[in-house]
Amino acid sequence: MVTKCEVTATKGGHPWAVILAGGEGRRLLPLTRLISGDDRPKQFCPIFGGKSLLAHTRARLADAIAGDDTMFVVTKAHESFYADELADVRAPRIIVQPSLVRPK
Repeated sequence: MVTKCEVTATKGGHPWAVILAGGEGRRLLPLTRLISGDDRPKQFCPIFGGKSLLAHTRARLADAIAGDDTMFVVTKAHESFYADELADVRAPRIIVQPSLVRPK
């Protein structure tokens, strides 16, 4: 599954985006290993266009959602992959799961 975007409304009435980027990316692991040389999840891999899937998702949202109205859900174990990529995001906008939460 590619990085997901969900847009929700707040009390103020303007839209927010929630980017779910905490998955392991197991199905594409052979491809991401080939591209990046490590076991990074697909959302942090530059699969096309020289940018990660997360960067592409952020770019697509930029015209519709103000940057400060975007939340990112990531996993602590992936910090080495998202730290630089989300360096411009205020800490309260990054929700770090202590470990991967698998849907039932």
